[in-house]
Amino acid sequence: MIGSLVALVLAIGIGVAWFTRSDEGEFFGPPDDDGDLSPEAAAVLDAPDSFYLYSLHPEPAAFRRPQTPQEATNVVSKLGEEYHGFEILGRAEVVDPVQRRELVDALKRGVSEGKGPAPSCFSPRHGIRAVKGGVTVDLVICFECISMNEVITSSRSLRISHSP
Repeated sequence: MIGSLVALVLAIGIGVAWFTRSDEGEFFGPPDDDGDLSPEAAAVLDAPDSFYLYSLHPEPAAFRRPQTPQEATNVVSKLGEEYHGFEILGRAEVVDPVQRRELVDALKRGVSEGKGPAPSCFSPRHGIRAVKGGVTVDLVICFECISMNEVITSSRSLRISHSP
């Protein structure tokens, strides 16, 4: 029994180490993709008309079920808003251009550092929406799983480091 438990813990540890290791400079996406933000997303993020940060519940809204009657009341009364399938817990508009620049620079640095295979999980707790001239860029970010979805007209997944 204890031997089986030790083997299971060891297997889980090796799996976590495998999926969180960083293969410097190596990207495991589609062959024509360099793993960076798309030029369209970068252009909107560099000079947006509006810029919002989101706090998200990491479990997809479709899978969440209230555990208590009080929770059921809270879910019904406070929500109704989702961001790419995840419940919005909070939202803040960033209007200061210096703060926007700092956030975008940190994000770009994190994407440039985030190479290699991403874990198979995705539990995003953060989102960014930037709009410029009618073009909307949505980023759904999971620092825990070191991955991010970039959504413009279609969606693509990127690696991101923990640095932002």
